[in-house]
Amino acid sequence: MKIVMSLVTAVIIFLLITGYTNNYSSTAETDSERVKKVEIENDSDVAYDNVKQSIDENANKVPESSQGGIIPVSVEIPSIEVEAKVENVGILENGQMGVPSNHVNVGWFEPGFQPGSTGNSVIAGHVDSKTGPSVFYHLEDLSEGDEVFITDKDGETLTFVVTGKERYPFQNAPIEKIFGPTDDANLNLITCTGNFSQSHGTHEERLVVFTDLKVE
Repeated sequence: MKIVMSLVTAVIIFLLITGYTNNYSSTAETDSERVKKVEIENDSDVAYDNVKQSIDENANKVPESSQGGIIPVSVEIPSIEVEAKVENVGILENGQMGVPSNHVNVGWFEPGFQPGSTGNSVIAGHVDSKTGPSVFYHLEDLSEGDEVFITDKDGETLTFVVTGKERYPFQNAPIEKIFGPTDDANLNLITCTGNFSQSHGTHEERLVVFTDLKVE
């Protein structure tokens, strides 16, 4: 039996995914604006004080994960032409969720649930970079019924089916619904969306695409 992170940690992780920020824009920026934007994005203390209430409310909730899923190495989403490697990411020293080393890869939150096991597994990806669109740039184009294929190192592939999608203010998201335990085998895909907030150093919203394991 593997203990996944408590919802306390999940709250911090979800609200501080400042690595998944929008560095690419069709609107021209001055050099000074761009430098300031990067400085804000790299501020590890951004928004920390804003999660204290959620942390206190969830302090006694520690979900457990059952085994039975797979460790993903690749993801394919044909409807939005995504074929990407999966990197295992955890929690950084500053409390943020780790991010893929390459913006064309995605990151599976390894301390959480494995795809295919009972619970909410989470994969996150950049929406774009300084040079243009990134792996999850078209994530919002997914519709109910679209399929997501997750494959492990031995070639075993699991199919997940999109059941819905939601946009949440980054400071007010249903953490348990996204990261927590459940009786079903779910995979949730996350990226940033909405306007970029200079004051908080991140996008104002998180896009979550919910998927369920397809049983053959």
